[in-house]
Amino acid sequence: MRAKLRDDLMYVATEAGVYLETGTTSTEISGGAAYGLIRRIAPHLDGSRTVAELTESLPPTNSGWSPIWSPCSSTVASPVTWTGSRPTGYRTGN
Repeated sequence: MRAKLRDDLMYVATEAGVYLETGTTSTEISGGAAYGLIRRIAPHLDGSRTVAELTESLPPTNSGWSPIWSPCSSTVASPVTWTGSRPTGYRTGN
């Protein structure tokens, strides 16, 4: 299984973290490191690597932790539908 972000995904830093949007859905991930994390991992989620290849150098997970996303057959889980107003500091592009 190869991990791939949607081709139409755009993301932008916000005061709260990072805002992600596709042509149909959007979400915001909060936290001071959220934008940096997305910016660093997004180029690697292009479908050229398997999930195993992406995670082989990571330390083993702690038994009390669970992953924050689940891979699917061809695309990393799409962001949830945004139901509120645009986050503060929202701008288009990434």
